[in-house]
Amino acid sequence: MTFSHYPNGFKGGLSVRGIPVLNSYGGNVYWVDSGSALAGQGTFERPMTTLDAAVALCTANNGDIILIKPGHAETLTAADQIDLDVASIGVRGLGSGTDMPTFTYTVAAGEITVGADNVTIEGIRCISSVTAVLKGINVEDGVDYTTIRGCVFGVEAGGTDEFNATIYFENNNTGALIEDNLIDMQLGGAVQAIHLDADTEGMTIRKNTIRGDYSTACISGDTTLSTEILIEDNLLINGTAGDINAQPVIELLTGTTGTIRNNHCVADVSTPADAIVADTCFLFGNQYSETAAAAALDLPLKPEHLVQVAIKNQALDAADDLFDINTGNVICYALYATCEVDGTGTPVISLQLDADTGSDEVLATGIDIAAVNVDDTITITNGAIAINDAGADTAVMSPIILRPGVVESVLDSGSSGNGVLKWHLVWAPLDSGATVTDAA
Repeated sequence: MTFSHYPNGFKGGLSVRGIPVLNSYGGNVYWVDSGSALAGQGTFERPMTTLDAAVALCTANNGDIILIKPGHAETLTAADQIDLDVASIGVRGLGSGTDMPTFTYTVAAGEITVGADNVTIEGIRCISSVTAVLKGINVEDGVDYTTIRGCVFGVEAGGTDEFNATIYFENNNTGALIEDNLIDMQLGGAVQAIHLDADTEGMTIRKNTIRGDYSTACISGDTTLSTEILIEDNLLINGTAGDINAQPVIELLTGTTGTIRNNHCVADVSTPADAIVADTCFLFGNQYSETAAAAALDLPLKPEHLVQVAIKNQALDAADDLFDINTGNVICYALYATCEVDGTGTPVISLQLDADTGSDEVLATGIDIAAVNVDDTITITNGAIAINDAGADTAVMSPIILRPGVVESVLDSGSSGNGVLKWHLVWAPLDSGATVTDAA
């Protein structure tokens, strides 16, 4: 029984009113449907019941297409259970939402493997139903020109299930395209969404939405640097609203080259510039935010966006370490104090930088605490001290550079007394990774 009036096609082609009807593919079409009562031939009426069985029907470099019907469902219980190891095939899922063909991973080793060049995967949904599935889709060593487009990767139980790596490139993969996918690991213990385990060349990652609590980054690369990477127009959220992760959204191996542009980045790193770690890539048009209600900042950051404030309370009954300057040099725009508790006694203190290397640097001397009352401010301008009554204007100091070390107060004369000052240090990093924290 045949379901076509023209099973042998049209030898001379087919035209309708002078317009040729053209195939958009050159190979065979095979169908997959797990719910079919008539199965086993790969035709529309008698589809294969598993994707891997349909792959076995394909011919390498023939442009064959596998179409997966809406509602198809498979369970992955082993590594390489589905191996797309025939070159130049296309796998296309039909349906949307809950009707998308769904592949559920029930063991950590379960994975879909891409084992041949020029393979395209579109329109499927992959769901982790256990903790720490190692790889969702694994592109094997030396496999080139993989396309993964319009797919959904999610979890069955948020906070419990996840793919450690959703899409994993093993080594020496050229020309991959990862486009228009949704990857959502929620708050499970995922490591990265897209991982470049070794060198890749000419990879494009664009128009994806990636969110989850990633311990490394949304997109990461290690072992060997990659070349000519393009990462553009992605929404990259490391964490979820109200629980943003203190890790970058992109972290590529030192020396990786390429362009990172027009991405929206959400993380809670020590300085916004650390949201994208890619020392030899071109960066432009990227934006950064770290809270659900905050406006985004442009990356690379303008100097005014780098400014931060460190705060330390100092009890005046003893000298105190105020701020730690860590890792590298910072520029200090302002150093001032507000009085929280009236001073007593006759202490006169000075501030100095106890540098990690080199001699100490005196920042200001002659601060007479006995004259300071609640809500007064102490300002320092070029080493000169001013005590301003509550509500009075506060002077702005000329910027100074602080080297790694400890900003500390020292009792110059008089006796210790009671009182509390709240010190503020307004700063921005001059060296990558430099930070200021209140001293313990």
